[in-house]
Amino acid sequence: MTKLFWFTVLANLSGAIYGFLFFYGDQLATTPFPWVLFVPDSPTYTLLFALCALMLWKRVRADWLLFLAGVGNVKVGIWAIFVLLYYGHFFLAPAAFWITLLLIATHIGMWAQSLLFINRLEVKPWMIALSLAWFGLSDYSDYFMGTHPILPTTDLDLSLGLSVALTLTLSIAGYLVYKNVKEIPFGFEERFWGKRLSSKPT
Repeated sequence: MTKLFWFTVLANLSGAIYGFLFFYGDQLATTPFPWVLFVPDSPTYTLLFALCALMLWKRVRADWLLFLAGVGNVKVGIWAIFVLLYYGHFFLAPAAFWITLLLIATHIGMWAQSLLFINRLEVKPWMIALSLAWFGLSDYSDYFMGTHPILPTTDLDLSLGLSVALTLTLSIAGYLVYKNVKEIPFGFEERFWGKRLSSKPT
């Protein structure tokens, strides 16, 4: 595997550990099962990306898991950046400015790394239903059971609307992209996966 592969995997694992322990630690400790599964957003999908990448390295097939990881990285990336900018009076205040810029950059990276699963999995129509069910349950947990990330507002209508819209559109869009796009843009496939994994695993 390439150095870029290992750097990306380690960066995702490190970010996930930081998020679980320091960003979501208190919330995880006070949320009952099973809703605690839906508390961490970014750490869950960066961890899932790293695990899926390692599975592909080992030629282990779990296409449904790759699909959820890809959709999850895009959904969380878009939602988080929107929230950070929309509530910029809070997140871009001087005390939080630089950490917010770092968060924006890492969430853009979450969008981008979802493209690395192009030509890695074989999608099936039932995966759309799986994605709708999983992320729909996550939206229910966040906004009706109170497991959403801490926000500087009590009015959650906009955040809920965005999250549901992303669940609906990305479940379908993710299927269409992974089904119809056969090459990662800019020749990135071999640069990331290396020659041994330059074609879809069987």
